[in-house]
Parts: sequence; C-alpha cells; structure tokens
Amino acid sequence: MHAQGNDCGGTSSSTIGAPPIVKTSAPVTHAEGIALSNATWALLNKHQQAIRVQSKTKLERYINSNPPLGQRSFPASDRSGGKRMDIDNYGCSPNFMV
Repeated sequence: MHAQGNDCGGTSSSTIGAPPIVKTSAPVTHAEGIALSNATWALLNKHQQAIRVQSKTKLERYINSNPPLGQRSFPASDRSGGKRMDIDNYGCSPNFMV
C-alpha cells in the first residue's frame, strides 16, 4: 500500500509507503490492512493527505470488502501528476479476511 504521485518525490511514479505486510501462511486481516493504511497515511504531509482523503476512504472500504487478489488504484481529488493511493493484494491465500 502506498501513496503515489509527483508530490511524493518529484515524478508521477514516486511513492511513499509503510513497509508491506509479508505473511507466508495466513491471510492479512482487515485490521492489519487498515493499520498499514494508517501507517502510510502518517508518512504524508498535510497537503498530501488533504488531496487523498477520498482515496483513503475508498481504499479502506475496498479492504473491508474481502477483495480478490490483484492491484487497485484510488485516484486523488487532484489527479495531476499521477496522485493516488494504491494497494497490492498478493500472497498465498486471499487477504483481508475478518
């Protein structure tokens, strides 16, 4: 999970994110996913957060929906420079279970 965009390091592919959760046998829980979202959020400055409020809300709603494996992007309200929140959901089993 990471924030991406030119405001995160100068290019549209620049990212800011907390270290990923890596598990080999058990799925990532909803609570762990939300905690990772909050950890990434804490790394952003006030301006970066302000334009990603809706992105974070949508991302966390997605986590709570028991999503399939894969990647998903949630564009920021200011889409210039590739600003968004991304989640990569891969692993040995479905993640974000209750």
